[in-house]
Amino acid sequence: MSFERWPRPGEDGVSDASEVSREDLPLRLLAEFSSAWPHAWHPVVLDEDRRSFSFHWPKAISEERSQSYFERLLEVAPWVELRNTKGTSVTRSTCWYCTGGCTCDYAYGQQKRVTNASTLQAAPEGSPPLTAQSPGTDCTEGEFVHGSVEVEPLSEESLSSFRAVMEEILEHVFGDLFPGLSKDAWPNSANLNLYRDGRQGVGSQASNFCRLGLLGLLAPLLPTSFPTPRLNLRLACR
Repeated sequence: MSFERWPRPGEDGVSDASEVSREDLPLRLLAEFSSAWPHAWHPVVLDEDRRSFSFHWPKAISEERSQSYFERLLEVAPWVELRNTKGTSVTRSTCWYCTGGCTCDYAYGQQKRVTNASTLQAAPEGSPPLTAQSPGTDCTEGEFVHGSVEVEPLSEESLSSFRAVMEEILEHVFGDLFPGLSKDAWPNSANLNLYRDGRQGVGSQASNFCRLGLLGLLAPLLPTSFPTPRLNLRLACR
């Protein structure tokens, strides 16, 4: 693993102030709540000035369990395909899951919206061919759409199975792997991405994550790759 030094605040020509130190404003990191032995976590980002931290726990989920999760999600998740800006090729498939009564959708830019899978209803039997819908428009009679992207009709069985496997994953990851984290501090959402072959993928992206008041934690972002560690993340300073 290679490391790169980022410019400190004041050296980057943009920001000139550091965040409050962890000594003055304590911040417990997600790794501190895990069941892993200390050296299992590999540091990726250690930026005290910006209170930015990222760690990698290789093979936290067993190969057998990971394969099982992947196969079940592949079969029952309400996947929708995302295309490139020209609409000529599929970059990946995705779905959005929330718990705790959250009904918010997930947006990609200004145009693509993916409906919260927790609010989806099974399609009526014999649903006709699907028609794409623009955000903010109403469905005409007979249409069945998932957000602003076409999807195949969903059965109650597949939706129930999807929610069951997501609950199982949540319980294993945060119940078994992070036993020190109280249940009210567990993340309540997951954005799933499916890359069906080596031709699909995404380029560099910038994301903003809000700070939560739960246990003084930053919003925990926990990328997980099933069934093999194909996930390739490169973090950079904005």
